[in-house]
Amino acid sequence: MIEPAIIENFLGNLELKTAIDYYKKISNDAMHYDDARKRYILNDPVSHTILISKLELARKTFGSDTLLPTYAVYSRYVGPGSNLEKHKDDNACTYTLDLCLDQTIQWPIWVEDKEYILDSNQALAYYGNDQEHWRENLETSDTVSMIFLHYAEPDHWWFSNKEKRGKFTGRHNHHNTNSDTKSKRPFSVGKRVLVKTDSEIMEKVYLDENIYIIKNFIHPDDIDKVLIDFKDSENWEKNGVFI
Repeated sequence: MIEPAIIENFLGNLELKTAIDYYKKISNDAMHYDDARKRYILNDPVSHTILISKLELARKTFGSDTLLPTYAVYSRYVGPGSNLEKHKDDNACTYTLDLCLDQTIQWPIWVEDKEYILDSNQALAYYGNDQEHWRENLETSDTVSMIFLHYAEPDHWWFSNKEKRGKFTGRHNHHNTNSDTKSKRPFSVGKRVLVKTDSEIMEKVYLDENIYIIKNFIHPDDIDKVLIDFKDSENWEKNGVFI
């Protein structure tokens, strides 16, 4: 893949409904507030489970049999005033899948001077570290919910430099970020933040003592593939396998 591409029907119907219902139960106050872009962001087990479950799709889309998941971020933009400055990502975002989860308005994203418009359950595939991308100011009182899924090659610093990775974990970083972000509550850096919600949405299914999935977010056929890729990893957390 060279040019950005839109992926249709990114999640199954049950996955999509479960994800939308799950995130609607999380209030803005429970998330980190990025004042510069007027959005709320969250590292959580559902987005990371989607990250893992879409590994094979990412490899096929970007034409790499070796790329690995790094991290995922849920982002809720609340207008008016939401924006995304022109930038290249400064993190483990070699390969990026931007999933439009839910929205009350279509809000175009630009990649290398080309406009892309996503509907719910469509994802845009592009190279986050190498391709400039941005969004114009959202002028209306609308909400756009996205999940950013990121992948990189095994030789990326994300997998070898734990100290550096800890400074980036829980943040969606950009080259052109000059404004400090403010949080309404303490925000954990270097650890995943678990959010309490209804048990039927957050039911855990343990594959073994080291890894669990969130029910409805990974097909049983994918379980063996996940274990093959990560079970013998020296450091599970380093590879983003569990929360």
